[in-house]
Formats: sequence, structure tokens, C-alpha cells
Amino acid sequence: MSIRIVAAKSLSYAPQYVALRRGDFEQYGVEAEIEEQTPGKTSIADIITKGQGDLVLGSLVFANRLASTVDSEIVGVSNHRSRHMLFARTGSPEDTRQFDWASSLQHKVIVVAPTFVPTSWVAFVEVLREHQVSLDDVHLLVGYTPEAVVEEFLAGQGDLLLAGCEEGLDPGLSGVGTLADGLGEVPWSVYCASSSWANNHEDDLRGFRKGLGKAQKWLASSGPHEVAEVLQPEFPNISRTDLEAKIKMFQRVGFWADKPDVHPAAVVRWARMLADSGMIESSERLENMMNEVVA
Repeated sequence: MSIRIVAAKSLSYAPQYVALRRGDFEQYGVEAEIEEQTPGKTSIADIITKGQGDLVLGSLVFANRLASTVDSEIVGVSNHRSRHMLFARTGSPEDTRQFDWASSLQHKVIVVAPTFVPTSWVAFVEVLREHQVSLDDVHLLVGYTPEAVVEEFLAGQGDLLLAGCEEGLDPGLSGVGTLADGLGEVPWSVYCASSSWANNHEDDLRGFRKGLGKAQKWLASSGPHEVAEVLQPEFPNISRTDLEAKIKMFQRVGFWADKPDVHPAAVVRWARMLADSGMIESSERLENMMNEVVA
């Protein structure tokens, strides 16, 4: 059975590429095809409703978009933690002192790196709220381009940098706090399907999840060098040194889920955060997307 996955091309989605390269999907009778799309566009979900794909991989915002047009289900999890971190300049006072969410941000200037989607911002605000830090207590510096934000921060702009862990590879940066530690596990990137497709392909879906789960387990137990060896053909434009460094950072924050299981309570919690932020109109659709195949 061939399953068409609609997703942006991204190292963030390493589990599915590992499953492809290692033959994990094939072991369970699934031939997976990935339809690459532009990062960040929720219209990716519309491809499923048009019958041009079977699964869509993206944030719960994508899932909500799909559920607005067709009965849908969340059928697997790829990433279960935020990849974003707070960075200090290496050797600066912010780097050398003990970081604490409740006190270390008081009256600090935080440079915010731009991203394809604002879910990282939602997570950051939620971490502040949970640690009783008001946005009035911090100063945000927004507007640098992705190419310039690290350079400007290292040149002296701001006290801390909020960015993805890949942006923190510069030796002048030191990670001091992760959103993953502050927020905990949330279904950051999920696989969704229309209910009609899921109900008609339960065996294929189980095979897909078994293959994905095997790849996730291997990712969790393998070192950056070994993982890079498998992924390099999928990302030829990333040097081997950078690829290993990025994989190490992803593993540091526990970004990739170690199994594909969907946890309804985590979906509800993250959906309500997105609704409170205004990214989705309510969490109701997402709360109704659980299914016995994935529960």
C-alpha cells in the first residue's frame, strides 16, 4: 500500500525520513511517498481534502485547518516538544549565572528570531504565564531577518535570543533555557488524515505507525553521527558537520517523539493554548479528532 504524506521538507521531520531510508515502512507493508510543500502554509492541509494526499504532517494549526473542511483524525505524532531555546552570548553574565524562568527574564531585552509559524511564540508566552512572568516585565526586540538576527545579537543587541536550536550552532551562542523544559511535552507536529481515509485504511495506518515508531525508537537511541549517516542523502545541501550539530541540538531538547502515540490530554492542552492565543478560533475541533486507532 502506498501512503502519500504531504509535508514541508525539514530536518524537523527526521523520523519519517529515517523510516524511509532504513526501510522501516516497507517492513510493515507500506510504501511511503512524501509530497514536499512550502513550509509554514496551512493550505498544505487543503491538499488532503482534494484527494491529492493521504496524510498531512504539521502543527495542530494545520490539523484545525483540515478539520474545518472534512471530518478528520490525528493519527500520529512526529515531534512532541518545542525546538526553541533562549540563548545568551557565550561567557556573558546571562550565560554564566543559573537560569530560572521566574527570575532570569526580569527587565531583560529578548531578541525574537522570525519563524515560519508563530507556534514558538505561543509556547514562549505560555511558559512565561506558567512561571508568572508578565510580558510587561520583559522587553521584546522583533524585526530582524533570519539571516541577520544572530549576527545582530552577537554584536550586542539584546540580552537573550529566542530562536530555534538550529540557529544556536554559532559558537558565540550558549543555550541557557529551553521551551521544552519550560512547557513540557505537547504534540508539536502531528499526522492527520480524513476520517473516511483512516477508516478505510486501518491496516495500512497501523503499518505506517509501526514503521514510524521503529524509526523514532532508533532515533532516540542513536548518536548524531549515526543519524547523520542515514539522513545525509535527504539533506545534501547541509554539510555533514552542520547536520550532525543540528541533530545533536534536536536530541538535546528531546524534540522528536520516541513513539507515534497520540496522547489526548496533551492535544487538548496544546489546542487550548493555541485557542487562547487566537491562532485558532476554539479547541473544540481538535479535541474531537481522537480515534481508537491512535488512542
